[in-house]
Amino acid sequence: METKTTEYNKFLAKKIQLGDQAIREGRTYTAEQAYENAIRAALRAAEDMKKHA
Repeated sequence: METKTTEYNKFLAKKIQLGDQAIREGRTYTAEQAYENAIRAALRAAEDMKKHA
């Protein structure tokens, strides 16, 4: 059980490190940009479904 906890903590540390790096490099989205991207993806998916229906 201890091994899983250690591995999970390493995983979390790496995710946090990568997230911090992305922020420093400007590779993140604002909440508004993420929302707009999700809406666009949903609209594209709906259009594709119409084409193949």
